[in-house]
Amino acid sequence: MTARGPCPALNSLANHGFLPHSGKNITAIDIIRGGFEGLGLSPEFPAVAGVSELLKSYTLASFNLHELSNHGFIDHDCSLSRPNIGDGDNNGFNETIWSVLLQVLKHYSITTPQAIGAARTVKDLLDMAHK
Repeated sequence: MTARGPCPALNSLANHGFLPHSGKNITAIDIIRGGFEGLGLSPEFPAVAGVSELLKSYTLASFNLHELSNHGFIDHDCSLSRPNIGDGDNNGFNETIWSVLLQVLKHYSITTPQAIGAARTVKDLLDMAHK
């Protein structure tokens, strides 16, 4: 069984084989290499993110993507397909949230920063309405 977490970038890297596909036993080296090869990131950012996740992991040698749902140092609520930590399960894909945001994204011919910004605004409004 695979492990996935609330971070779309790391889930994508695992889905495409830039991180262990299982989403388990990810090391700092995996994050640095996967961030560079899969996203073109300079090593500094993935190194900081990877080390911060290892510091809050259970083993200090590696972590599993599902552990990212445990809030700590570098994580944040920004998923377009999952609730925020205070609103329920921030790890599992939420089809209801995604279906609303997909309607917003369908108004754009391609996915641009503006399209993501519009979806983010709708998500923020939905989050505020539930409080």
